[in-house]
Amino acid sequence: MIRQLIAVEELSVHLRPRLCELGALLFLPHWLSDGRQAWTGDWKGGPGRRIAISMVDGSFLDLKTGATGDAFDLVARALTQDDRGAAVLFVRHFLGLDGDALMEDAYRQLRRRRKRIDEARLGTPTDDIEAAELREHAWRLWQAAGPIAGTPAENYQRGRGVDVAALGAAPLRFAPSVRHPDDDIGRPAMLSAITDQGGQFMAVVRTWLRVGDERVDLAALRKPMLPLGRIAAGAVRFGSPQAVRWIVGVAVEDAACLAARLPEAHVLAAVTARNARNVFIPMHVRDLTLVLPEYDSASREALDLHRAFNKWQRSAWLKPRLEYLRDLMSESEAP
Repeated sequence: MIRQLIAVEELSVHLRPRLCELGALLFLPHWLSDGRQAWTGDWKGGPGRRIAISMVDGSFLDLKTGATGDAFDLVARALTQDDRGAAVLFVRHFLGLDGDALMEDAYRQLRRRRKRIDEARLGTPTDDIEAAELREHAWRLWQAAGPIAGTPAENYQRGRGVDVAALGAAPLRFAPSVRHPDDDIGRPAMLSAITDQGGQFMAVVRTWLRVGDERVDLAALRKPMLPLGRIAAGAVRFGSPQAVRWIVGVAVEDAACLAARLPEAHVLAAVTARNARNVFIPMHVRDLTLVLPEYDSASREALDLHRAFNKWQRSAWLKPRLEYLRDLMSESEAP
């Protein structure tokens, strides 16, 4: 038993130089890494940042269950359902320590099992096609829209105290007629582009407007704001991502308001509090503020998750949305 434990510990040490390759094999497409730490959403490689993995030694922490382990435990948990014997076979072959037919067969079986897991997680080809079609639809809608300067969308933002000119190259556009799924009637709408951490287009948030004689408000609809496309880990982004201060909120209007008053910060609208926990925060960020509903369980989960990462390098705070916005407005209006 002691010899077996030592062998397993040695395998874990040998896995360290190949953690990038191993993580990609186990958890793509939802595998995020900044070179020192990596994240994935679950043991099947789902979206999110529930599981934190050190890229130095392969140790991990499951934020949901509190489970920890080393690089070998990572393989056993993710690939073989804690079958340590099967994990030993896989790791030895992965490291090139064995090359006989038995190891080759074990490796092929594990890869086939991984493929079945991937197919179950990613869904049917129809689901993939639907996601691609939604993104394409969102992209066409975004491309057909125009700048918001001089449109009802600018008036809507001005009514919320936002100077659109102060936002610079903001991810906002205006479309004179966008159909709402509830009644299929075209209405004017503000469009907000959702992008991933690399700036690639993912989806669009449609905000339908009611244009009155004196002001522009949200349209009187059951859901006047709806995303088109998949938004997981994406956000509407204002300001430079190189900023050391990041603010993550939910509503696009709140993010625009914050960005106009805090030009030194990178401000993100995650669309939902649940998605706020999935937003990737890079290593260079030193000050992170979550502007979310204070007593919402998803808000607390987002705070706990972001505090767990790189806590020795950054501060993370949860600010009640209405209180934070009110205080910020008061500061900006003070003489």
